[in-house]
Amino acid sequence: MAETRSASPPPAAVAASESAQFEPDVSGNTLTVFSLPDLETRPGPAWATEAPDEPPATEHAPAAAGAGDEVAPSFLLAPEASPTRRAAQGAAGALLALLLALQLTLIYRTRVLVQWPALRPALETLCAPLGCAVAWPMRPDLLAVVSSELQSLPGTNVLEFNAVLRSRASYPLELPAVELTLTDSLNRAVARRVFLPADYRAALPESGAPPAGAIPAGSDLSVHLLFETPDGGAAGFEAYPFYP
Repeated sequence: MAETRSASPPPAAVAASESAQFEPDVSGNTLTVFSLPDLETRPGPAWATEAPDEPPATEHAPAAAGAGDEVAPSFLLAPEASPTRRAAQGAAGALLALLLALQLTLIYRTRVLVQWPALRPALETLCAPLGCAVAWPMRPDLLAVVSSELQSLPGTNVLEFNAVLRSRASYPLELPAVELTLTDSLNRAVARRVFLPADYRAALPESGAPPAGAIPAGSDLSVHLLFETPDGGAAGFEAYPFYP
């Protein structure tokens, strides 16, 4: 049986018409043909105008804090200090500051003594239970022997030593010890003896009210000593002040 095909319209016929409508066919469908300009100006589908990157429907904004939210543990919350507690903390801070001041005073007691000599009794009271000593600065490099002599008393083994020590310091210095070395004619040491301040303290000058146990700043100290020797063979001597 021969099959009959309908001929398609030539392309020229389609291009010549911008828009063509066909009458409904037997099935009731209507076919509309649009030209290229109509397709460019016609609005796109609805899905193309939706805003991009919208959050999924399953995501929700954080809810406002309410009664059901988590609360920090009680041990992480700082309790409000009561007036009694604040007063106790203030008293403890003041006590610690006082103890620190006393400790620094004892550590730098020599400087404190130089600046405020009147505080010596208080410093000695603080040092008494701790076994520390309150002393003036010890600077042997600022002491010099400006004169000295040694002679024997006739008919005895007693020697008499006299010396003058000069302080070049601008502040009082602790009384030094004096080492005396006796030498023979070949300048060899034959005897050596150390004299502490207690051995010559009676020779300190009484005028001018010198500081207790110190050589006044920029002044001289006279040392006078009497001592015995096993024999009188000493031909010379050497003396110098130092701090043991």
